Amino acid sequence: MKKILFIIFCFSFALTVSAQKLSKKEAKQMLDKTLTCLKNNDTTTFINLWYVDNAVWPYHERPFQTEDVKDHFEGLREFLDTALAQDFKIETIEIEKQNKNDTNYCAQYKIMAGFRYTRFYGKGIAFNVDLINGKWLYRFEPDYSTISSKSKVHL
Repeated sequence: MKKILFIIFCFSFALTVSAQKLSKKEAKQMLDKTLTCLKNNDTTTFINLWYVDNAVWPYHERPFQTEDVKDHFEGLREFLDTALAQDFKIETIEIEKQNKNDTNYCAQYKIMAGFRYTRFYGKGIAFNVDLINGKWLYRFEPDYSTISSKSKVHL
C-alpha cells in the first residue's frame, strides 16, 4: 500500500512540475494574440494578457500598473509599425527559463520573438511570463531590440 501511495505521489508531483513548464506552442499563442491586439488596436485584450498586481517592478521605485501596460501597448505599436502594417510573421521564438537568484529576475520565463525586416536588419520583442492562477501572463515591461549587421542577421 505504501508503495502504491508513493508511486501516485511521484506521478502527481511529476505532472504538477511538468504542467508549469511553458511550451513553445503556448508562447507562440501568447505572441500571436499580442500581435493581433496590436494590429487591431485592442487595448482591452492586450491588458488582459498581463498580471498587474501593483508590485514594484525591477529597476523602478513604483508599482507596475495598468497605465504602464497601456504605455507599452503604444510603444510596441510604434516599434513594430512596419511589421504590423506589412503582416510580418514571427521568424523565431525563444523561451528562456529565468533564474530566481539572478538580480534581473522578473518572472519564471522570458519569451522572445524575432522579425526579419531585411537580410541585415531585424527587430525583436521579449516578455516576462509567469504562471498565475493556472494561466500564463506577462509581467512588468517588455523588451524591444533592433538587430542590424553588415553580416546576415540570424534570428
